[in-house]
Amino acid sequence: MMVAVDIGNSRVKWGHIRADTVRFTAALGHDEADWTNRAALDFAGPISWIIGSVQPEIEERFRRWAADRGDTCRTIGRHDVPQKLDLEAPDSVGIDRLLAAFAARLRVPADRQVIVISAGTAITVDWVDDQGTFRGGAILPGPWLMAKALHQYTAKLPMLDVHRIGPIDAPGRCTVEAISAGIAAACQGACLQLIEAYTARAGSIPVVALAGGGFAIERIPDWLASHEVIGPHHLVLEGLGAAARHAGWLESD
Repeated sequence: MMVAVDIGNSRVKWGHIRADTVRFTAALGHDEADWTNRAALDFAGPISWIIGSVQPEIEERFRRWAADRGDTCRTIGRHDVPQKLDLEAPDSVGIDRLLAAFAARLRVPADRQVIVISAGTAITVDWVDDQGTFRGGAILPGPWLMAKALHQYTAKLPMLDVHRIGPIDAPGRCTVEAISAGIAAACQGACLQLIEAYTARAGSIPVVALAGGGFAIERIPDWLASHEVIGPHHLVLEGLGAAARHAGWLESD
């Protein structure tokens, strides 16, 4: 059995690779006991893990955990993703961004441009042109990081449960409502301004592809009237499956 695993800064997500699809099954923290319990529910027998990671320390822990189970691991690197790049420092781009862009391109017609938005610990807003070239993007703090910074670097602001953030409701009538309104406005405003900027440079209206979860992802379809929106999909996991197929790693599955 082959399973794609996306090791992020806050969560580990995995999904079973089947033919041309990846079936998402779990989103967990960095706790090995949680991995063990969930793997027992999701899978039977040994697993061949296809890893995409932005967290080297957690990846190393995951590899040791998998080896103790009798599993095997392969890591997808930047050169394993057949994604064209137009960047000043191609080797510095996060593998998660490349995988999401690669998977998004496979979901739209070849002549369409794509804006890929992912919200996790950070929010990324990236642009892939109609030649299939990754042209770069923007990175900003996600809702949890915004809430954590306001709490840690002020004397009295409370830590906000970001799952309670809804549509912009301003002005906030208490401190918690004010923080919620500010974070919501920051997420929405940043995504909309970047979509507008990329669209102006593209010369045509790109498809907006949503990856992962989080406040910004859930609300974007409500904000956009002029763009086709697809998702949210687990694009990093899909990209892992597609890259593994491209590398010929799935022949024995």
